Amino acid sequence: MREFGLPSADGGPVRAAAVLLFAFACFQAAFLSPYMNLVPGERTNLFSPALMLLAALFLSALPEARREWRPNLDFWAWAALAGLLALSALHSRLPVPALCRVVAFWVPAVAGLCCAWTLLRTERALTLFLVFCTALFAGLTGLHLVFGPSVLGLHSHALAGLLLLLSAGPVFLFLSGGRFRLAWTLPLLGAGYLVCFLAGSRFVVLLPLVLIPLFAARNRCSRRVTLLALGLSLVLCLVYFQVYPRERLQLYNNESVFYRLEGYPAAWELIRQNPLLGIGVRTPRAELLQTFQPLWGIVSAPAYLAVVRRNITFDNQLLSLLVETGVPATLLYLGLLARLLLRYRRNIRAGRVPPAVEGALTFVLSASLIHFLICDGLYFPQTNWFFHVMLGLAAGGLATAAQAKES
Repeated sequence: MREFGLPSADGGPVRAAAVLLFAFACFQAAFLSPYMNLVPGERTNLFSPALMLLAALFLSALPEARREWRPNLDFWAWAALAGLLALSALHSRLPVPALCRVVAFWVPAVAGLCCAWTLLRTERALTLFLVFCTALFAGLTGLHLVFGPSVLGLHSHALAGLLLLLSAGPVFLFLSGGRFRLAWTLPLLGAGYLVCFLAGSRFVVLLPLVLIPLFAARNRCSRRVTLLALGLSLVLCLVYFQVYPRERLQLYNNESVFYRLEGYPAAWELIRQNPLLGIGVRTPRAELLQTFQPLWGIVSAPAYLAVVRRNITFDNQLLSLLVETGVPATLLYLGLLARLLLRYRRNIRAGRVPPAVEGALTFVLSASLIHFLICDGLYFPQTNWFFHVMLGLAAGGLATAAQAKES
């Protein structure tokens, strides 16, 4: 297993099993195959988190992982988060389903961070992982192009979030340079964009209009390239809204718009009722909003409650966490997230992140954080897993690799 940057003098069988389990967990998260229902009658996907946890446990059994492991502030903070989430679930009206959904949220996050910190420690391991992500991206894209956007039964939000995270692989290869790589990575990324387009993902179509100015403000591309990219993105947006007229942005008579706008005052109403422990992850909210009156005046109260009954969450990860897990748990998780992003920023400033890697990780992390403002992406174990693997890679693995190289 030297190609993964880990010595093979001891613990060989455990190391091989850990690497294979990590790769299998990534494959299963991308294609949701094979799949088993671990809790009869419960729709929550617990099979994927079980695989992810198993991979993390095998990696934690490696000799070097045991030598380096010490309980620290991060460990106790994630343990405290698990306790708060468990209390929130037990406090809810439906404790068993809520507890299953807490597991599906917490386990992929912690397992993804642990796997990234333990396994992806060298430039060689990092490159192989991003090449593997490219293969997963190509397979997922080809599968949906051949068999249609509903072949895996994924909602457009879940499909878009997954492809965005896996695009770290082809974006890395694209930024690494070389005519041959440019010749096939750019069409591959375009094919993934087409899959999201055909699946009806308005977010991915509009995303370039947000990301291009952000990257241009950081002097990542010239003014000419920026204007050309923005012009092409505007043309694609016009084509999209011609193909999907129901997706056009309008204030009235658009469920997607008024549901998200009224979600903020509705969330505040629920937070006031249950500020400490929330109502439980994915617990129905309609009964708690019987007296709620829409703030913006673009939809009546009965019409809004009808949409609430059909949609279990807010389609906004921040609002969902605040309402369903409580303010303390949400602030703790956001603090842990901010801590990891600050570490990533320090790694960049210290020159520990190669330019192509930094471009790929910054793209997928920025796009995912924006995506979480209009969907509950972290409630999908596969999206949660890849997001925290990328985050752990950015915040921990690269710094360790750089320090090892310097020493």
